[in-house]
Amino acid sequence: MKARPLAKTQFSDLQLLGRLKDLSWLSSVQLKGIDDSMTARNVKHKDMIFEERGVLSLDTHILLTGVAELSHLYGARSRVVAILSPGVIFRMPWLVASSTISDGRR
Repeated sequence: MKARPLAKTQFSDLQLLGRLKDLSWLSSVQLKGIDDSMTARNVKHKDMIFEERGVLSLDTHILLTGVAELSHLYGARSRVVAILSPGVIFRMPWLVASSTISDGRR
């Protein structure tokens, strides 16, 4: 008899926010405020999360699950310059021009 695989537990965005160490100092009301005002997206393996080409964005990004690669593009080539883990909070203005963030799971 084969063992049945365990079902993957689904967590809400609010639960995932509450598990991030970088946000542990926020109250539950503040976390709820972030959850209410944010837009969450699920990104497939190796898909681009966003691309910045010289236009600064005021968006703030929080990686809730998985890992992402920060890549610098030059011509037709790219180089991974960082691997981001859940809880990393970043804004586009600090990133170098011609950078992309993509789902880096292997």
